[in-house]
Amino acid sequence: MRLQPLQPLLVAVQQVCAQLPQPVDVSACQLLHHKKALDLGLPARLANLPAGAKLELRTGVPCLPPRMFLQVLRSLALGPSVTL
Repeated sequence: MRLQPLQPLLVAVQQVCAQLPQPVDVSACQLLHHKKALDLGLPARLANLPAGAKLELRTGVPCLPPRMFLQVLRSLALGPSVTL
């Protein structure tokens, strides 16, 4: 699939999810480039992707920024009474 330069990555994820045979919740998807999560709110032009980049779509993964995802993991590991 080709992306327009100003098209947010989230729109591309929505289009791909719509084409899948089983319904997929877009909010539970993550877009990866070389195993690094991309910010779905960024336009394709600002995502710092090379021309012809191949992206991986992961479903069933919460779409959280990496820092927030680590905070969630820490809070789960430490228990609900500990705040970071």
